[in-house]
Amino acid sequence: MYYNNKDCPQFSNWSYNPQYINPQAYEDYQEQIRAYEQQQNLEVMKTANKFREYLDAAEKVDNMHKQELFFACLAVVAEKMNWNK
Repeated sequence: MYYNNKDCPQFSNWSYNPQYINPQAYEDYQEQIRAYEQQQNLEVMKTANKFREYLDAAEKVDNMHKQELFFACLAVVAEKMNWNK
């Protein structure tokens, strides 16, 4: 099963405002915008699947060690988000 974000509007569908963006420039960048959206959608899907793999692995940890696992994961998140600085 894969993550599906079809209910989430694409960034380009809600970010365009002709008051601030030149319509011709917007048209010129449509292909680049579509490629970016496609790449980001792929990354979201891959990340969701990796998270599923993590949860499958976490099921193998006994109840006594689940809190330790949880705190270890929070430490990794803090490190990756530069919260320790």
